Amino acid sequence: MNDKLLKQIELFQSLTDEEMEQITQKMIVKQYKKNETILYEEDTNRFMYIIISGKTKAVRTTEEGKEIILAIHKSGSFFGEMSLIDGKTVPASVIATEDALIAILAKKDFFSIVFFHKKVAGNLLTILSTRLRRCWDTIQLLNFIFLFCQLIRILFIEIGFTIEHFHVFPHAILISFKPADTVIQG
Repeated sequence: MNDKLLKQIELFQSLTDEEMEQITQKMIVKQYKKNETILYEEDTNRFMYIIISGKTKAVRTTEEGKEIILAIHKSGSFFGEMSLIDGKTVPASVIATEDALIAILAKKDFFSIVFFHKKVAGNLLTILSTRLRRCWDTIQLLNFIFLFCQLIRILFIEIGFTIEHFHVFPHAILISFKPADTVIQG
């Protein structure tokens, strides 16, 4: 495998060529075709996957068979590290959305690299902190959207309307309403 390709990945950017060679010896590189499953739920706590080239999606399938995309992973990103760290699985599979070249790192080798190469440990902490901050931003945005929707609902009720349907989409809110039934006493 070409160490220079892996050195472009944020996790390994600060390593020397010699350090990179030591790390690549612990990896298995595999080519995946478009729509091929890379990771099944039962594998999530045994390996870390590093995308050298290509793109993948993490998906969960509902009981009705609908596919929910949880994440998109592009060239230069990696996944599976959280399961290695905390031993928990995520109810998702990862599928190649285009042909992908992926380096696979076993759990014992992951910890060996993190403990032996302090630069990798530092990079990993920075990357995980960045992901956590993005999650906080998303939660803040979702809370704002929820509050906004509640305010709209209250406003409609106050002006005499009944909301029949309320759907929030990525770029729009769809509200279906009608005048509230009023009882005239006489």
